[in-house]
Amino acid sequence: MLPSISISTILLAYPFYEVCLARPQLEIDPSLLLISLGSVEGKTFFYHDSSMAWAAAKVYCQDFGMRLGRISSQAQMTFLVGKNNITGFGGLYHWTAGRDAMTMNQFLWDDQLGPVSSYGQSVSFSTPLTCLAWVTRPSSGAWLSSSCRASAHVLCETF
Repeated sequence: MLPSISISTILLAYPFYEVCLARPQLEIDPSLLLISLGSVEGKTFFYHDSSMAWAAAKVYCQDFGMRLGRISSQAQMTFLVGKNNITGFGGLYHWTAGRDAMTMNQFLWDDQLGPVSSYGQSVSFSTPLTCLAWVTRPSSGAWLSSSCRASAHVLCETF
């Protein structure tokens, strides 16, 4: 079980601006909010079943000492596809750490450590300046690029 933490800020996305606002200190037990999907290749994936913008999702994971999920191997992709039957995870879009690389049809992880690989899964690209979400389906997964201001569920990972 992870320790309780104090969340002191919330990041709100407003067209073209990100504003950080102070909010009251809340003691939150992470086990009540984040649901573990299990571990693969030394990292544990968690999801949260409410929706938020990409920047808020990134801060949400950081508030729990994690980061947005990076699906960085075929084994991790296969692991997540196998979690399709979990209510609140399967069939829903979850933000990942993927951001527009400013190159046609290419994404980078937000820490710039390398390009996102599709691992043979379909990728649906939208307009430029987008973030990358992942959906698990019964026999496969899919990537979706969407406005970073759009709402999706959260996929966090330990690192």
